[in-house]
Amino acid sequence: MNVFIVGGRGNIGQEVALGLIRQAEISQVILGDMDADPAGLRLRLRKNQKISMVKIDANDAQTLTGILTGAKADVVVNCAGPFLTTAPAVVRACVGARINYIDVCDDHETVARLYASPLDRAAREAGITVLTGMGSDPGTNNLIAKSYADRLDRVAEVALYWVVGIAELTGPAAWAHSFRMTQGKIPQFLDGRLEYVEGGTGEERVAFPEPLGNCLLHFVGHPQPLTLPRYIPGLRTVVVKGTILPADRPAASGLKVVVKGERQGAQVTCTAEMVGAMGAGTGLPAAIAVRMMGAGEIPAHGLVAPEGCIDPEKFLTALRQNGAEIRETETVTPRPAP
Repeated sequence: MNVFIVGGRGNIGQEVALGLIRQAEISQVILGDMDADPAGLRLRLRKNQKISMVKIDANDAQTLTGILTGAKADVVVNCAGPFLTTAPAVVRACVGARINYIDVCDDHETVARLYASPLDRAAREAGITVLTGMGSDPGTNNLIAKSYADRLDRVAEVALYWVVGIAELTGPAAWAHSFRMTQGKIPQFLDGRLEYVEGGTGEERVAFPEPLGNCLLHFVGHPQPLTLPRYIPGLRTVVVKGTILPADRPAASGLKVVVKGERQGAQVTCTAEMVGAMGAGTGLPAAIAVRMMGAGEIPAHGLVAPEGCIDPEKFLTALRQNGAEIRETETVTPRPAP
């Protein structure tokens, strides 16, 4: 299988590539970027025979269509921000070349624009999958939430929490996005309705595993309030809160997923926690999705989020096999006796 990574020279693109070159079924990984100088690659990638580079403009859909066709790519992974401009262009290129698409987009405005655009229909007609949000948040935490939802009779609430160490923000696109997702009105799914709240409000102190500890979080603009209610029936609440940790805190990132619902009349709260590096945590899920797509395990066509097309148990098994540690707890409160 040949994989083309848009933004392949960046931190996340290289993490995806590192996850792919270990897979026997991957024969070639092409890194497309505005800067095609291999000197910027990590040593393991520069020395690997599966890796090649090509100069591209991620916003030039017409030219990119020809490049993808010539590369005989089977899957395109878009890691190039800002996704507000690159995602529509790269999806159009994939539709034109009839090549499946995956991205790590965490921009709610981009996801809303994609769902409202003709690209969903165009992808269906082209017979391709457009999988958006296949990183850590969104991505891994969507599938953890879906896994818990599948074990419950009814799901009422999903809370998604994250922290990122400031040292892990690399490049102007990451910084720009970090500021933008807390500014203006951002989506949260509250009491069965999509609401737009003021970014940076809704402060809540949340405990993460060490070395992160207790962190003060606030509402941030991510896509899950738009996507999770599409694929988990009965949801009443989806909130996303996060923060950037200052330099005097640990240089690590963390995810926490809390799902509340019912099973056999009892109130159930399921919790998952992860701590690690942001780059690897974002790149590995996309690499796993590439393998699943190549194996025919993501049969959906058109625009879809991870929780709408990926078996969460298969994904989480692969994630653990690649070294991820997920700390899970379940609290059950029995229904009071009559």
